[in-house]
Amino acid sequence: MLRLVATSLIVILLSAGAALAGNCTRPPAPMVPDGTIATRDEMIAASQAVKAFMSETERYLDCLKVEESLTPPEQLTAETQQLLIDRHNAAIEDMERVATAYNQAVRDYKARIQDGGSN
Repeated sequence: MLRLVATSLIVILLSAGAALAGNCTRPPAPMVPDGTIATRDEMIAASQAVKAFMSETERYLDCLKVEESLTPPEQLTAETQQLLIDRHNAAIEDMERVATAYNQAVRDYKARIQDGGSN
């Protein structure tokens, strides 16, 4: 239990440090292969890339929250708040777009394999 608390505290402090430095960097979206022609290895690599992207984007969203919480109230103008909201929404849209594309690729890949297509 103590180890979990210590690990959580380290993550929070690292996020806070990144936010203080204005270092919340949105991760780039991975390329999703075309499931109608992708190989099994390409689909596995895409799965790993999508999972990593989702995890990195969650950390980015956490960083934005910390950045907002550490911004002095007098500096948290309507413009600054809107910028944070826009950055948050763009990241969520990226996540949704990547998930939709990957899920479609998986459906296409499985359909091809079931129809006797090559692996």
